[in-house]
Amino acid sequence: MKNITIGKETFPFDAADLATRRKYCDALDQYLEAANSIDAKYEASKKEQRDLLEHFEGMCKEVYAFMDRLFGEGAAIRALGENYNIDSCIGVFEALNIVINEHDNSFVKRLPKKAK
Repeated sequence: MKNITIGKETFPFDAADLATRRKYCDALDQYLEAANSIDAKYEASKKEQRDLLEHFEGMCKEVYAFMDRLFGEGAAIRALGENYNIDSCIGVFEALNIVINEHDNSFVKRLPKKAK
């Protein structure tokens, strides 16, 4: 099993393991559904600083929920701490995307030419 480090914590995450990828996709679907609702509320607002703050807070809350669904209850607090940080929340997806893209690009290169 391969690992990924997010914030202060290292988690098992193997991008080649289909069960792991399914769990990632399921958690991502739930995050995107919640994030779309948060985005819609923000777009309908007057976009004042307080609205922006609430938008960021809502997005971070959903990132924490995403991490807990993917890595187990309490994973987000262990990795990112109890206080929301916008950059850390964005970093969760950056780290996962790097691992997944590296795997997928390597996988495609190994395919026979006709399968591409």
